[in-house]
Amino acid sequence: PAALHAEVPMEGVAPPFDPFQTVGRVVRAYGVDWVVVTLAAGETRDPLGLWEGADATDVDGRRPDFLPEVPAFEAPGVRVYRVQPES
Repeated sequence: PAALHAEVPMEGVAPPFDPFQTVGRVVRAYGVDWVVVTLAAGETRDPLGLWEGADATDVDGRRPDFLPEVPAFEAPGVRVYRVQPES
């Protein structure tokens, strides 16, 4: 979030390095609308494992139900997902 804030004046939340269920609770608690996932040069997986959106799986075998399958925006090294409404 700090790196993005320098580019766009929007607030951000740093997600915890926890299973997706916990990340989802943070997303809901802070009213997050967008999740920005970036890859470092030469990497194929981001630190939280959210690059694949709803198709990702965490260490517990769960999927991030707060993300859609397809990003709203994608460019080399970045994907932006709109958070799914809570069901």
